[in-house]
Amino acid sequence: MAAVLRAKFRDDPKIEVAEVSLEQHAATIGDGAVDTVVMVNVLEHIQNDREMLLQLCRILRSDGHLLIFVPALRGLMSKLDVLFGHFRRYHRSELFEKVTQAGGDVQSCCYFDFLGVFPWFLLNKLMGATTFNPKLVHINDKFVVPISAAVERVISPPLGKNIILVARKR
Repeated sequence: MAAVLRAKFRDDPKIEVAEVSLEQHAATIGDGAVDTVVMVNVLEHIQNDREMLLQLCRILRSDGHLLIFVPALRGLMSKLDVLFGHFRRYHRSELFEKVTQAGGDVQSCCYFDFLGVFPWFLLNKLMGATTFNPKLVHINDKFVVPISAAVERVISPPLGKNIILVARKR
């Protein structure tokens, strides 16, 4: 996707497309050089997530933001997770602790997609699915996620298929 991204953002000097691992890229960035880091389904792919979080907090400017979206609940770890290169799924307290120890002041850390826990557990954990069924993905995205999101705006779920974390650098 690097070529597509380069073409799309070629006229925007604020966008840089790097074709290296996050670990390699972060090592080239100076202390306090970044105002926001957004990671959607990235941290679970990094073997040494504690070191990566330290590096991300290092490159954030003072009061910079760290926004993380990761898969949740170790008990949902499946063959599909492994095929996707996931080293782990997180529990909220674990992610909170790791970000805090790395230098982040967690503003919000909550589970997301409560309704997605059961289908993931059934299809991927118990039945061992290693691919996504496009029809089920469509149904989930069209009906389950909007309902789950609406409910979760009112009630913070005690667990979910994912975790959303927002932190500021201390």
